[in-house]
Parts: sequence; structure tokens; C-alpha cells
Amino acid sequence: MLTYSHFFGHLSALLMGCDFQQLRLGSDDEHAMCNATKHFFARVRFLTCSRHLKENSARTIDESVVCASQERRVLMDALFGADGLIACNDTVLFDECTAKIQTNNLTRVLAAFSEYVIPRVFPLMRQNVLSGNSRGMNNNCESINHVL
Repeated sequence: MLTYSHFFGHLSALLMGCDFQQLRLGSDDEHAMCNATKHFFARVRFLTCSRHLKENSARTIDESVVCASQERRVLMDALFGADGLIACNDTVLFDECTAKIQTNNLTRVLAAFSEYVIPRVFPLMRQNVLSGNSRGMNNNCESINHVL
């Protein structure tokens, strides 16, 4: 955390005259980096890499939720599929989709997974929607790999 604080503190000082409300910062959801950037760039729009969100979600499901592979696929598709939550490009639709995910046939899976998805994934994905980039990724290499 200290290294990030030094770096983002220095960067913030260099950009002191900038309009931070127009700035967007992205991360891979690494907690120490996110905390430091939010501290020094409080008015910035934050993005979280959708590829990392998907990988972190899949890992969390695999580690903490006992469910059939079909249920896992349904949940991951509801979050990251072509018509899933990640496809929402406005907050009204996003909020409708999160409500639908929480009330449909995923409730049993989400009951065990809700400690991660609802407080962590939903807000980060919604923040991406607010930033105008619901499918944002950290760099072009990841974008290419995601498409492939």
C-alpha cells in the first residue's frame, strides 16, 4: 500500500491543475492500488477491468460455492455473458438486471455467492457503467485475449 501511496501521491501532485472529474483510472481490482487511487483521486471515475472481474468471480465461485457446472455457467452468463450484466450500458438497465439476477433461479447459488457478488462485483460493474465503459479492460493485450 505504501508504494502505491507514494506513487499516486506524486502523480496527484503533478496533475494538481487538472480537472479530475474528466479523468478515468482503471485497475485489475487489486485492493491496495484501488484504495490508494481513491484516496488521492477522490473525484476520478474508476473502472475495474472486466476480464479481471470475470476471472475473480469464477475463482470465487470455484473456491467457495458448491454448485453444479450448469448452475455455475448460468451464473457466469448472467454476469458476463453476451446478454448479461456486463452488457448493460446505463444504470437503469443495470439495476433492473441486478434485481432480476437476485430474484430468479440463481437465488440458491447467489445465497452462497452473495458475500462476494452483491457487495463487490455489482458495485464495481455499476461503476464501470457510470464511467461509460461497462466492458473496460486494462490494456489492448487483454482486450485482444478477451475477444479471442
